[in-house]
Amino acid sequence: MAEVGAENKRRLDALRSLVKECSQDSAARHLLVFVVLIQMFFIMSGGNSITYYTPTILKPIGLADDQALLFTTVYGLMKVVSVFLYAFSLTERFGSRPLLLIGSTINVLCLLYLSVFLGVASISGAASPSPAAWVTIVAICIFAIGKVPDHSGREGDDGDLVKAA
Repeated sequence: MAEVGAENKRRLDALRSLVKECSQDSAARHLLVFVVLIQMFFIMSGGNSITYYTPTILKPIGLADDQALLFTTVYGLMKVVSVFLYAFSLTERFGSRPLLLIGSTINVLCLLYLSVFLGVASISGAASPSPAAWVTIVAICIFAIGKVPDHSGREGDDGDLVKAA
């Protein structure tokens, strides 16, 4: 029980230290606001929704249940491979800012195409996917690759990668 109390006290002290640091240092305050906004936009960008609803999106455009679930597995595998590619190769070489901008642009274009396709196309009960539906499937795959830079870390002032704690 004493360990829980000590842990809670340590967490409270850390929070007080953060609030004090942000109230005294404008650079820390701006960094905190920036990190919170990035996380908020990441959540609002739809990455978790795409992951969760991929089978629901793919069934009406003509994929069978087993194909939709197989694609969802492939989509998840693409995300994992992309994380390793970004974390171990691309972020150190190019920095996180260009990757974040490129990934964000990719995501906006993919979500725009996906939303226009789902809003305009007559997809209920399709026997097989149309060419536009295949482009939607490819857009979802590209979205998985473009989504990764959101959590790949950040650059320090000297250009070295600083792991977010």
